[in-house]
Amino acid sequence: MLECGLLFMLALVLEGLAVSLPMALRVPGNLLIALLPTLLWLLNSWWRGGYQSRLRFAATGCAVITGLLCNALCLPLIANVFEVHRWLPLADAVTRILGYSLTAGLTQALAVWFVVRFAVPRRELTERLDLLVCCRAAATGYILVVALDFTLVTGPTTSALAVHVFNQTAALNCVAIIVSHALAELYFRRELFLPMPMLVTALAAFVSGSAIPLVSGLENASLSALQPVSDTRPLFGSFYSLGLLLAVLVVFRFLSANAGAASAPAPDSDGSS
Repeated sequence: MLECGLLFMLALVLEGLAVSLPMALRVPGNLLIALLPTLLWLLNSWWRGGYQSRLRFAATGCAVITGLLCNALCLPLIANVFEVHRWLPLADAVTRILGYSLTAGLTQALAVWFVVRFAVPRRELTERLDLLVCCRAAATGYILVVALDFTLVTGPTTSALAVHVFNQTAALNCVAIIVSHALAELYFRRELFLPMPMLVTALAAFVSGSAIPLVSGLENASLSALQPVSDTRPLFGSFYSLGLLLAVLVVFRFLSANAGAASAPAPDSDGSS
């Protein structure tokens, strides 16, 4: 997760120094930050040459398809059908957590699931790590579209955008890690508990969806009787996102490491293994 670490450091520096570019440089600077997760992913996962060429092409296809799906379906669904901006911000804490999990979180998890499940040929996958590569690629495509949409629609300051991009990247990487485990159980588990992939994907939706109100609450939590005006502290939310990502990574790395003994490649549709 080198990319997430670099994005966190960038958000920490820009927000800590309260960096704000002049208006003439804000748009190109913001576009560069919005593109940064994708550029870092390309540098780390593609040109580094750590994967076989077939897997790299499959991962690139996942990123492209998920980005198109996000732009054409996911964002309009969240904004215009679910209309989360109209009713969830005014709801109580439990409703916000459940509401964002069942709308934005579930949309993100299902987008990654369906793209990797149906766009990557089964013969391209030989081990659990391959699924993580493809799921992270799909998450990167989703992040790119979300970051560009936020940049072009709201026109945020440079530091605010860096924080937002990191939070989105951390949440979508959590989705990728969890969904890759669900797909690995489906593909490689010898004795599969049938509802398991569905339950794990639901967990991904909850983790990502609940992060939205929790991060927002931490960013605006500095309110007291002596200071009746809220003093926003975006880095509080970023530390939560970082902790959430590390926790998900540690837990599911442990689960994947202990699943090897009960795993075997599932047969292709033609019956060959």
